[in-house]
Amino acid sequence: MPDLIANVRTAYSDTEVIAGARDFFTADNWRETRRSHRTVTFRGRPHIPWYLMLLIAVALLAYVVPGVVLYLICTRHICRFTSIVVTTTPVDGGAEVVIQHARIAAGMASEFIARLPPLEAQPLTQHPAEARPGLELGFTESGRA
Repeated sequence: MPDLIANVRTAYSDTEVIAGARDFFTADNWRETRRSHRTVTFRGRPHIPWYLMLLIAVALLAYVVPGVVLYLICTRHICRFTSIVVTTTPVDGGAEVVIQHARIAAGMASEFIARLPPLEAQPLTQHPAEARPGLELGFTESGRA
């Protein structure tokens, strides 16, 4: 069950974001379970951090029981299957991306977001007649028609 939600607006289109998410997450051994034209869901296990592996090894060397207990806690808590859901919505000039993920997969989600180019703010465009009153009537800037 996803716990956290990350939002970002990107200059890529929604189909490019979905294709990029498929490439990014499947390269890290996450399996695509569902896909539509705007949503893709991945199931997998996050990697065990190196310091936990070191702690398990030290506990096993010191005494077998604490090492086994620590291994079981680590395996059940960290190595359980989790989901990452990437949803896109088209907006002007790009797409809005929403990533739902578990707390343990926050690093992968933030890395994927960091790889997306941001959607630059578009300046508000005004109609030329609204920008300079009087020009809609055929007057020039000098005041003569």
